[in-house]
Amino acid sequence: MSAIYTAFHTHQIACPTSYTVQDSGCPNNPNSAPINIQVASSDAQVTLTWGGVTNAVSYEVLRTEGVHQCAQGKVLLGEVSASNQLTWTDTGLQNGREYYYIIVPKGQSDSCYGPSSACITAVPVEGPFVMSCPSDSVVFNLKYDKVPNTRQCTITAGGGWSGTVNFACTTSGSFSGVSCTVPSSIYLSGSSATVDLAIAVDASATEGDGTATLTACGGGYTTSFVADVLVGNYGIAQMATYSNGSPMCANYGASCDSGSLLDGRGTRGPEENQPNTRDGEDCDGDSGTYHSDESLDRLVVRSLDGDDMIEGTTVEIEATVWAWSTGSSDTLDLYYSDSNDMSNPNWRHIVSEQPSGGGQQIITAQYQLPAGLNHVIRGNFRYSGSQSSCSSGAWDDADDLAFIVRPLAVETNSPTDSPSATPSESRVPSSEPSSRPSSTPSTMPSRQPSLEPSSKPSLQPSSSPSSSPTVPTPRPSFPPSSSPSKSYEPSFNPSSVPTLEPSLYPSLKPSLIPSLAPSLKPSASPTLGPSFAPSLRPSALPSGSISPTRNPTRPVSYTISH
Repeated sequence: MSAIYTAFHTHQIACPTSYTVQDSGCPNNPNSAPINIQVASSDAQVTLTWGGVTNAVSYEVLRTEGVHQCAQGKVLLGEVSASNQLTWTDTGLQNGREYYYIIVPKGQSDSCYGPSSACITAVPVEGPFVMSCPSDSVVFNLKYDKVPNTRQCTITAGGGWSGTVNFACTTSGSFSGVSCTVPSSIYLSGSSATVDLAIAVDASATEGDGTATLTACGGGYTTSFVADVLVGNYGIAQMATYSNGSPMCANYGASCDSGSLLDGRGTRGPEENQPNTRDGEDCDGDSGTYHSDESLDRLVVRSLDGDDMIEGTTVEIEATVWAWSTGSSDTLDLYYSDSNDMSNPNWRHIVSEQPSGGGQQIITAQYQLPAGLNHVIRGNFRYSGSQSSCSSGAWDDADDLAFIVRPLAVETNSPTDSPSATPSESRVPSSEPSSRPSSTPSTMPSRQPSLEPSSKPSLQPSSSPSSSPTVPTPRPSFPPSSSPSKSYEPSFNPSSVPTLEPSLYPSLKPSLIPSLAPSLKPSASPTLGPSFAPSLRPSALPSGSISPTRNPTRPVSYTISH
């Protein structure tokens, strides 16, 4: 310092000589670092306190943040006079973020500083502790699930805080019969602990939605967590597994989904367990390429209200198909079976729909479930052709989905230990008529006899012909006479079932219902009725055909793609 003064004095720019030049630097400079630093973190702020240092006139507080902590990027927050309380509160911080601080003692001159403190880490929190809980909703299904739902919450002390945290839990909402429980309190000692929040429904629970609120209090601070609670009464979605010829859902629920079991078509792959039909019909064509040509990839059936599917209610079918080209040449035929025998479906047409475009498309339709618990639906996805449950075209794919539904609840009286001796007089006829007639037939016809003669007379004369034939009248007498006619002329009301031999006792009443189409010549073994089920479709391939063709622009090939 003396040398500098001399040089300045030579050039007449030195300070007045009244000042004493000192070569020893800052006199009475702080020579130690601040110690006993305390950190208190709270909502968006950090408070620092420290012990005083000898000869310090003031203290500067500096902050930094980032991965380098106190090593770089310090920002001067402010200066605290040594004559005041040694504390500094840093506000406007982000909760949960780490901040780093140092405190530097300062001497009488702005150029005189003592050693800085150690780097201090602080994390602002909303309170003296932080409570965190899983945020997903709590859902109860009264139909199946009444098990209490327990979620674990974590309580973490901030800034080394220690103290007791008290808890309370309440529920509210449009439901009833929902409660929650939680431990009354825990003690935190500068660390963290877990608390179990249990939410449960009882036997009186009803549907609705609401909340369960967990409140925590400690150190003059209160915080809460709110969990959404939903109480419903609905079915469970069922995934099908392969069983007895096709995908099947063995338990009833809100829906039945084939998943990936039907993906693809027959040998075109990768369809598992093809042909996937309950009756074993192989309707899958062998032409084309997977996901270039047609395939029925998935079937889903579901209730409309989210509850279990119930016999007699309306359900929705969702079919996922892969359509060729623009899809304009493809059609999906949907069927359901009204037979309770899954292995022998009786197909009833629901709808035939074309996809809206090419590639993967979804087609939906609704139908009413028939009576019974066992059900099967079929999708027949075809190229061109006509409506069919099994078109068997070269690019066609038919698959089934079987499922169980919940029976329709019927209120009945409580059964007795033994049934009554007299059966109930049910007005509902049995599904199958009795094979034996009653012991005493009625003497009155069940309906008025027809006044019009049948279109074809009977070839079987009565057993006792008259000696003088009579000419038949255009209409039979009404009411019919009690004695049979002995005319050689044929009867205008043939019997519904021809016999091979004449009756020894002629009928007292004419036949009331003529046969639908009586034969002109009785068969040796007459049937009990005409056939009512003619074939619904011709064979898949005409006689003499070797292989099918789509059209001249798309020849059949077992390896070609489009």
